[in-house]
Amino acid sequence: MLLQDMGFFRDIYLKFWQSVPNTAWELRTGGRDKDWTLHQTLAHIVSIGDLFNLAINAALHGKILTVKGLKSRHDLPTFNHSEIMRLQQLSPPELINRLNAIFEFANQTASKISSKQAQQKSMLYVYNRPIPVQDYLDFHLSHMGVVHAAQVTRPLEQTPLWENYSDDFKSRQVKRFLKHFSVAYWQDYNDIDGAMNVRINGIGDWHLLMNQQGGELCDGLDNTAQYGIRFTHPNILFSVFTVAIPMRTALQMRAMQILDGEDTTLKMLRLFGATPPHS
Repeated sequence: MLLQDMGFFRDIYLKFWQSVPNTAWELRTGGRDKDWTLHQTLAHIVSIGDLFNLAINAALHGKILTVKGLKSRHDLPTFNHSEIMRLQQLSPPELINRLNAIFEFANQTASKISSKQAQQKSMLYVYNRPIPVQDYLDFHLSHMGVVHAAQVTRPLEQTPLWENYSDDFKSRQVKRFLKHFSVAYWQDYNDIDGAMNVRINGIGDWHLLMNQQGGELCDGLDNTAQYGIRFTHPNILFSVFTVAIPMRTALQMRAMQILDGEDTTLKMLRLFGATPPHS
């Protein structure tokens, strides 16, 4: 199913970038001066796509992944800035060609690897634990197709990309995103193990385990979970965690519900992210 999904998304994604008007590339993706332009956002997406493929290659060859300027999770903001400054020197068509090459490598890898190879791991120091090849392949789709899927359409006054997904693809993107969300947990800022149930109406139930090894995403509910959240639709899940809709608004609309202990659950959710919870 991954190969089918990658082909489906690749078609949507490349068509989107190829349709961006020349006048839009320097538009900002948010209302703040520090928000990236569309050109810079594409540079970032190419940078992370290259990084995932490097991690895949390291895992498949049993090597330790070393990335200049990225020795710990705390380095990510500076690394992202440096990479954007480097890659925005390329024109948008050149970046789109790089993006297509990223898809090509991922697609060829997914089509050739064995089930054993898919579970080989490497450590990429933007996440909290070593990650298998299978997950890096999935993260291509969650990073491009969820994490930045509302940001890239905003300057063009278009709806988020997930509005164009088929129901089946969208439901699989939910699990990919939650798995991606899981590795963004900052265990160094919490010494208490726990579990959080996540329910998506009409799609399924999962639970996030949180521990000093980083944790994991598991299918189904954990009856002992201390925390729980529910979303009425995948679009609400995606919108809340990409800040396309403020979480408080989703809660007021009851499109998102906190099932147990609002204050403690919100505090726990702040431990998931690309940057430390205090930043």
